[in-house]
Amino acid sequence: MSDPVFVEGNAMNEDFYEKNCIPLVKKFITIHHRGKKVIFWPDLATAHYKTSVTKKLKELKIPTVARAHNPPAAPQIRPIERLWSHLKQAVYEGDWEAETAGALKRRIRAKLKKLDLNMVQNLMRGVKTKVRRVSDGGHETLLRL
Repeated sequence: MSDPVFVEGNAMNEDFYEKNCIPLVKKFITIHHRGKKVIFWPDLATAHYKTSVTKKLKELKIPTVARAHNPPAAPQIRPIERLWSHLKQAVYEGDWEAETAGALKRRIRAKLKKLDLNMVQNLMRGVKTKVRRVSDGGHETLLRL
């Protein structure tokens, strides 16, 4: 599992995403998927599909699910959303509240370390095949899952 990236402020913007996140994507692919056919699958955040970002992804030869083929609500192929839900529950269990941004970051890191890796692997099982189907045939292929 990669290290979390924390963004200060209210929202991710394209400059931060291009300069800080895309290099991490490239590094992750290089380390964990060298020589394999991969597709980067961002969520539908505006920053992920800005022209400068998609240009950078193309420069780095990172194939990406096109926005037109990226369905907004597809839990069948987007298990990462369930992972975020598990993490959120763990972070805020016992009605915990962060008093500072630093405390929240420490809590998130601690809870990530305690996540059951078998649960994470089970969530992600079969994603590659499903993502490839959506990338190749569009989100209509979800109807056949």
